[in-house]
Amino acid sequence: MPRAPASEDDEMRDLSCDQSVDLLDMYVEGTLSPEMRADMQRHLGGCADCLALAEQYERLPRTEEVEQRLRATVAAARRWRH
Repeated sequence: MPRAPASEDDEMRDLSCDQSVDLLDMYVEGTLSPEMRADMQRHLGGCADCLALAEQYERLPRTEEVEQRLRATVAAARRWRH
């Protein structure tokens, strides 16, 4: 479980795998804030499982069918982590 933020600026500094999976699509699409992107990169630097998932996600072409499969995969990963 992630620690409680000490301040608004410190929010989500230690991402869990669940949080990283939730943010994966925005990370790959480049829509995270610079702070959240840094948090995600820090997590990926220390978590081989999430890094492998991110790398797979980045390599896939973007079609509607692929997007649906990715969402299903991410949903399955969320269930698996719980």
